[in-house]
Amino acid sequence: MGTNGTGSYEIIIVGAGPAGQTAALYAGRSRIPTLVLEKGIPGGQLWNTAEVEDYPGFEHIMGPDLADKIQHHAQKFGATFETDEVVSIAAEGDDRVVRTASGNEHRAPAVIVTVGGEARKLGVPGEDELAGKVFSSDDAKEGPKAFAEKRDPRWTGR
Repeated sequence: MGTNGTGSYEIIIVGAGPAGQTAALYAGRSRIPTLVLEKGIPGGQLWNTAEVEDYPGFEHIMGPDLADKIQHHAQKFGATFETDEVVSIAAEGDDRVVRTASGNEHRAPAVIVTVGGEARKLGVPGEDELAGKVFSSDDAKEGPKAFAEKRDPRWTGR
């Protein structure tokens, strides 16, 4: 089992978006000591999502609320969450060594990388002010939805 100054872990998860949080939940449920490292707010893109209508078990939930629920569920099973930016991952013997921007070094036999992504901006005037209000960057959801509702799919959202 890997070690560091704050605990011993068998898995380190880099990224606390929905994928990282879910991996932490299942690792914790399996009683595997797990550390999740996230440079920003746990929940990833869920924090930029006003409404989630396609997550199993929820007909409608706000993105930040879903992010909090998944994190709390993972913590209930023992996952540890820390805010820090990972700057390197290296193999040293049987361990993977994860180094962070704050100078911490964490070791574990396994690392799961779930860093996700960010929506690409168009660079048009008013985009930052209007983001999440009048248009969406989620083509997979909004495009087919607009088509089904016979709307112009270039103008989606609310």
